[in-house]
Amino acid sequence: MTTSSLPEIHFSGLASGIDTDSLIEKLMTLERRPQTMLKMKNEDYAAKKAVISTLNSKLSTLSTTIDKFSNASSPFFTQKTTASTLTTVVQAVITGAQPAEGNYQITVTQVATAAMTQSQAALYTGADRVAQGAKMQSATGINAPSQTVDPAQSLATQAANLGTVAQASGTLVINGSNINWDDTMSINQILGNINNAGLGVTASFDTGTQEISLTSNITGATSEIILSESSGNLLGVMNITAGTATGNDAVQTNSSVALNSSGANMDQTVTSGTFTLNGVVFNVDAAADTLDTVINRINTSSAGVTANFNQETGTVGFIQKTEGSSQKITLGAAGDTSNILYALKLSSTNPPVGGAADTYSGTDAQVSLNGGAAQTFESNEIATLIPGVTLNLKGAGSSLVTVSSNVDGMVQTFKDFVNQYNDVMNYINTKIREERVESPTTSEERIQGQFTGDMTFLDTKYKLSSMVSQVISGMPNTMNQMAQIGITTTADNLGKDATLALDETKLRAALSSNVSGVEDMFNTVGTGITGKMKDQLYSLTNFIDGEVTVEKKFYDSEISSTNTQILEMEERLVKREETMRLQFASMETLISQLKSQGDRITQLMGQST
Repeated sequence: MTTSSLPEIHFSGLASGIDTDSLIEKLMTLERRPQTMLKMKNEDYAAKKAVISTLNSKLSTLSTTIDKFSNASSPFFTQKTTASTLTTVVQAVITGAQPAEGNYQITVTQVATAAMTQSQAALYTGADRVAQGAKMQSATGINAPSQTVDPAQSLATQAANLGTVAQASGTLVINGSNINWDDTMSINQILGNINNAGLGVTASFDTGTQEISLTSNITGATSEIILSESSGNLLGVMNITAGTATGNDAVQTNSSVALNSSGANMDQTVTSGTFTLNGVVFNVDAAADTLDTVINRINTSSAGVTANFNQETGTVGFIQKTEGSSQKITLGAAGDTSNILYALKLSSTNPPVGGAADTYSGTDAQVSLNGGAAQTFESNEIATLIPGVTLNLKGAGSSLVTVSSNVDGMVQTFKDFVNQYNDVMNYINTKIREERVESPTTSEERIQGQFTGDMTFLDTKYKLSSMVSQVISGMPNTMNQMAQIGITTTADNLGKDATLALDETKLRAALSSNVSGVEDMFNTVGTGITGKMKDQLYSLTNFIDGEVTVEKKFYDSEISSTNTQILEMEERLVKREETMRLQFASMETLISQLKSQGDRITQLMGQST
């Protein structure tokens, strides 16, 4: 048996004429006012929590940047950078710990190369390998025996030299367009008119063979020349037969069909069997394998070679995956039974006739440091020439590689620190100076102005500002406060904003001339700025009892507690509404009964009269 969850149906005021639904709704609105206030209270708690969470996020961002100053795994104040005067010769990157600063002259005599080989010619060399355009040509020269036609003279003056004397005039039709001519025109003029008519055809005269050619300007099977004449005998003069000529598409090796099929279009038909590459034996089934599947089998094998088929050149190439003279490509072995390496024109050995393997080698890089003797490396990536620096060779030549202190990188981090510190301070200043909104309509407006005396904000501002202005004990007088390296408190709002300003010129000078002193100011154990700021930030943001965390947890607790009250209140309100509806229903029943009794009395009184 199934039950329906259809809503309960109420018939309002049938007996009394009172709109009880509307009345109950208004009464329940009054009953729900305490619950509505609780919901607004929760919205305000959530908005306050969002404000505190934003502060926490900004503090966490600042903390991450401060951590960089004392990162043991990537020392900040001793970080280095590299530069190469000619990156087309060599590029350099820091890859080790604390490379020595200095200038290093790198001379590359030759870069390392990988062994490679490719087909000695296209796998298919038939005449139709190149797409051809439609062409029509004189069957033989247009000249009379022992005569020479001058294409610059008129047809009339060349009558004795032509094999067929031209009529007075006529019309040639090429691809549906008329070319009018007469015997006062020369061969050059007529052919020029054809070329200038936009017919997609080029006409030419070979003074050596005395032949005229009409060639389509496009290649492939879609190129076409349709030739006729409506009058005259110019085709006879040209010794060309009227008709239609078409071109042909290029016939190229097809790498996706069976190797031994005619559709593969290879000069040599591949035979089934085995072939060897770098000592790895591969099986070939010429009736099932395609050139693509064989290439894929090579590339996914342990042969250490990348194979490819170049459709444009119709050739196959092999290249070693690793550079250097010791990394070779060895094609074939005496036991091979498939002729595929021969058919691919990679080897002159045609199994099963047999023969020695073909071997190709790469080359080693030749590099010298600071004018010293050339050193040999099998790779273009060299990590041992300059300790802590990896060189990537790009070409022959000479370049000066400089390893120096990464002042730019350090300055950028200090900029980040100042910007993020100011972001925190500006946010705090905004919140503690906000004014309340009259007649607020949203939770954001309702909480505005409520952080004026918030101790979390005030304490955060005090803790951070006291750190940047303090004098570091135990440090020299010339390097014991942040102002000496260009970081000072601004005068904004008479200094009350507690924001920072950065003098980049002064900071660069300090980092360039006394980076160890700056490092001591920040990282001396027990007194350094970094450690103290990290301690203060930890006291604000740690997950257990940080001041910001505690306030977030307070709002979480209040939201949870209020939600519980809202749910409990909702249960009571639902019951209260049900009770009201029952009471009004009883009233309607009583009124209905009274009306019925009154109607009955009226009826009886009428009968007695």
